[in-house]
Amino acid sequence: MSYASKIDAFANVRLAGIGLGSAVAAGTGDTTQVVGNVVNRQIEQGFVDSALVVLDWKTSLTADKTLGFKVTIEYSTNNSTWSTPEFLFGATGSYETVETGADTNKYGQWTYRLQLSPEEQYFRISVTPDLSHTGTDTAVFSFGALLGGSTVNPISQYDTVVTY
Repeated sequence: MSYASKIDAFANVRLAGIGLGSAVAAGTGDTTQVVGNVVNRQIEQGFVDSALVVLDWKTSLTADKTLGFKVTIEYSTNNSTWSTPEFLFGATGSYETVETGADTNKYGQWTYRLQLSPEEQYFRISVTPDLSHTGTDTAVFSFGALLGGSTVNPISQYDTVVTY
């Protein structure tokens, strides 16, 4: 016998602000910022008040080498003029190390909870990878925000289609 809940837990969640990137040590994409799609917090009759930022990665590293990231967020009232980036992970001049050592196909995930209610209508997340090796190491990553805490539920009825 199967049990089907009458409450859809995902009716109040929406994925937004998606970004994709890849890096080759000391080459393409290494220490290059990837800016995610702009997120408009306003939906019909309300605003989304919270988000879970998610960063996933897959990497191949040689011995004693590392993969690190910086993650920032910017806010805007008009989707044109953006605030100074705030660091969610890493800091000015440094990367937060997420993987170390010799391994192929290492997978990982980082999450961060955001309270959005006091902030502006729009936000965007940016991610910058850093591979410490001078060659051969690689990384691919994706990121986005799971939006929730809307004043109008379910928010999933206001679907946004993102193509890239």
